[in-house]
Amino acid sequence: MVAGRTRSANPDLKLIAALRRANSMIYRQRGMPFISTAPVSPHDRKILRLAFLAPKLQRDILGGYQPPSLNLERLRQMEIPLCWKQQRKVLGWSNSSHL
Repeated sequence: MVAGRTRSANPDLKLIAALRRANSMIYRQRGMPFISTAPVSPHDRKILRLAFLAPKLQRDILGGYQPPSLNLERLRQMEIPLCWKQQRKVLGWSNSSHL
C-alpha cells in the first residue's frame, strides 16, 4: 500500500450475505432493535451479532472496505463488543476510512 492512497474495495460476498441475513432477523421499533424469536440454528445465533455492528462498519462491509483479515469465519469465532469504538479496534479497522 502506498501512503496517501486508499485501498480498493474487495467485497466479501459471504460476509455481505451474513450481514444482510442478520439484519433481516431484527426489526426496529422507535429506533430500537427487537427480535421476535431467538434464532434456532447455531449459525443464525452467531451471525445475528452482525446486526449490532456499528453502522459505519456495516457500510464498510457492504462496500467491500472491511479489513483484509476480516471474514465471516473469523467473525463467527470471536467475541464482538457492543461498544462501537471497541468494535473498530477489535475487528481491525484503521482510524482512517477506506485505508
